[in-house]
Amino acid sequence: MNISGDFNEGTRGPDYFKNIKIDLIGENLTDGNFLTEEGLRWTDKTEVEIISGTEVG
Repeated sequence: MNISGDFNEGTRGPDYFKNIKIDLIGENLTDGNFLTEEGLRWTDKTEVEIISGTEVG
C-alpha cells in the first residue's frame, strides 16, 4: 500500500481527503480479511468515491 498527498485544509467532508492518493494492490483480499480489526475493513456498507483514477474489482 502506498499513501501520498496532503490533507486539503480549509475544507470539510470528503473534499478534506481530495488530495490523498492510496494505491492498494493485493492478492487474496476477501471481505473477511481486508486489513485488520484496527484498520480498514470492507463490508456491505463500505462506499468508495472515486476522485480520479479507476476502480478495478
